[in-house]
This record gives sequence, C-alpha cells and structure tokens, in this order.
Amino acid sequence: MYDYEYEGDVLLVLRLLKFLHQSSPDIAKRVVELYKELTLDEMFVMVEEIMWGIFDDVTLDSDEFDEIAIVYFSHPDIDRLYELGSRCRDEYGSLSNAWRRKIQDIAEYYILGTSHSIYSFDYHFSTGGVVFEARLSPDCYEPELLGNSLVDMLLHVQQELRRIEQKAEENEHNNWKEAA
Repeated sequence: MYDYEYEGDVLLVLRLLKFLHQSSPDIAKRVVELYKELTLDEMFVMVEEIMWGIFDDVTLDSDEFDEIAIVYFSHPDIDRLYELGSRCRDEYGSLSNAWRRKIQDIAEYYILGTSHSIYSFDYHFSTGGVVFEARLSPDCYEPELLGNSLVDMLLHVQQELRRIEQKAEENEHNNWKEAA
C-alpha cells in the first residue's frame, strides 16, 4: 500500500490542493471538509473536485454514443493573456492570430503533451475570453496527471502574464520619461 505509485498519487493530489488553496481558499476548505477521511479510491474522486475547482465556469457534458465525458472550462489568467494579445492586435493588426496560436500552443504542450487523459481538445475564442473543450478518454483518463498538467499550464500562463505586464509597465515608464 505504501509503494512508490501510491506516494506519487498522494503528492500529485497535495500539489493540486495547494494550488487550489492559493487561488480559492474557500473552495479548498470546502473540499477538505468533505473529504476528511478517505480511501485511495475516494482520493481520485476528490482529485476531480479539486481540479475543476481551480477553473471558472466548468460545465460537464457527455456524448453517450461515444461514451465520452466532455468538460468545458476557462480560467481568468488565460482570459487575461488573451485580452493582452487582443490589445496587441489593435496596435499591430495581424498579431491576434499569433496570440491565439500562443494560447493553443501552451495548452497543447501542457495538457496534451503529458497525459493521455484527453481524447480530443478544442478552443473557443470570444470577446469574453477562452473556453477549452476537452473530451476525456474513456480508457486512459487519469485525473491526478491531468490536474497537474493543468496546474503546470496555469503556472506558465501566470509567468507569461507577469513578463508581459512588466514589459508594458516599463514601456509606459519610458514613454512618460520621453514626454517629460
């Protein structure tokens, strides 16, 4: 029971719970209260609640014909990155597709590159932000691996946001100096 695989699963769950706690302490507290004592099987149920608690506007659906669960999700940090990219579009014209492609590349790298949990993956871009559509694999879905891939993606997006916002701040400061 205390083999490497079990310990690895526990560490992945704790990492997800820590990320949820940092972004939404109230939701994390509710999850911990729901699962005060749990077995290994119950832990995997908890993982899904933690994982989807990290995201906004999570909608679950299913395709009964293909026996696939479909989840739609978004996150404010990804929406913010898309918003910054849209501003660049206004300034430079053709860069909007580059920003869409950048978000797609980030998502594909982290979500599709490290887990076989996704059967198919799509993006929906609108003025309100980005919504991802993931069809979960009926045979290979591993919520703890997918959840940690999603956390890695969000950490990358947050780092990118900090870099872009810092660069914008520096540009604004330099423009202010030139005007004075």
